[in-house]
Amino acid sequence: MMRTHSHSIWSGLITPSIVLWLVLTTLGFSGCQKAGKLEHEAGVSLVRAMRSAVCLSPQKDETSPCGARDARYEASAGHIFINIYGVADAKEIAELVDVVRQARERMNIHFRVTITFFNNLGDRKKITADTIGE
Repeated sequence: MMRTHSHSIWSGLITPSIVLWLVLTTLGFSGCQKAGKLEHEAGVSLVRAMRSAVCLSPQKDETSPCGARDARYEASAGHIFINIYGVADAKEIAELVDVVRQARERMNIHFRVTITFFNNLGDRKKITADTIGE
């Protein structure tokens, strides 16, 4: 029986390809994690700035000094989404947008920020949304 060498040729080509693919995907994933970490830190900073500027509380009950109001964020690639629950009126919305805009400039945050305002924690009725940045 005659053996062909095609099997050894293919295995010689496949192994370097797999190694290259593993290296590239590992580098790609570490880059994504780094960008996610920066966005996470920016989201935390912006929510802290809002909480110190106006009465927003991480409490979920109406017995807290701020009532049932809260600010939370989510981060994705190049974008921070801030959800604010329990907003009272248009004046407060304008104040919060201004706080985020100033904090973004002061902290040199280049990510796009979308702030979504909800009526309260219970029904989560969306009032409005504002996007800051390109």
